[in-house]
Amino acid sequence: MDVRWLICFGVISTLNGILDLVRFVDVVTHVPAPLLHSWNSSPATFHIDGKDIETAMPNYLWNVDVLTMGALPLVSLSAAYLVACVIQITIASMPDELGEIDRVLDAVPQQGTAQASARSFTPFSGKSYKL
Repeated sequence: MDVRWLICFGVISTLNGILDLVRFVDVVTHVPAPLLHSWNSSPATFHIDGKDIETAMPNYLWNVDVLTMGALPLVSLSAAYLVACVIQITIASMPDELGEIDRVLDAVPQQGTAQASARSFTPFSGKSYKL
């Protein structure tokens, strides 16, 4: 399994989740009204310094926007966690594959051994050709 694309997705999801979380915290701390309003279609009203300020956005759209803004960091960071789990599982399965490679490499004769000298191939020997 090639996990390069999963690693890229995990890194991007982590960064996106952190930035979305910072944005959500910024909205929560700086909005001078309750985050969720009643679910009717009247415009959202904010009470700032004793004045009522109505927005062009209906209450239900404001609620959907706030809930989406709160869910984005959760989804992004949970996807990054899932990718981290998959990578840990992949790394845990790698020693078995490396062990097979080591067994194959151990079977290949090394230079200077009796098996290597018994080979009949000699480099740079034979007839040469000119172009």
